[in-house]
Amino acid sequence: MNNKTVSMLLVVVALMSTFVVAAFWHREHVTLKGMRSRIITGELQPIATGVKENQALLQELQSDPLAGKDSGILESYLAKIRRDGVPKNVEMKQRLDQLAENNTAIVTLLKAYAPHAKTAAFTMEGDKFRNYATGGIRSWRFSWRAGTTPHQACLSQAAFRRR
Repeated sequence: MNNKTVSMLLVVVALMSTFVVAAFWHREHVTLKGMRSRIITGELQPIATGVKENQALLQELQSDPLAGKDSGILESYLAKIRRDGVPKNVEMKQRLDQLAENNTAIVTLLKAYAPHAKTAAFTMEGDKFRNYATGGIRSWRFSWRAGTTPHQACLSQAAFRRR
């Protein structure tokens, strides 16, 4: 073999190696892109949708016909059921239940996304939301379903907080 043949052979081997590396890189790139797409559609978009639904529900619950002027949502609900009875406030209870269900779904999605989070800030905000969701409406709803009245549930939460 002469020098020209050896040079051509080296060029061919180098080109083939480059194509093989490029093919593997492309395959990994496509796989990674697909995984990111699944994360976005499976976790991040549903989180955003749940947060938007919660914002709309909170706005409705805080609006004049549903909530008292100087009290929170749950306090307003308690005052209304004491005054008017539970049957007349079914709509407000349904919205509170929907808010609690959304919070549960968002917390589940945040837990699923946590290993993929790119920043500590996202994880920290997710933890804040998880604390809000588990400490607020969700625990109130659990007490309601466990057979206590909303008033008893709020009193037991207030007693727990004082400890």
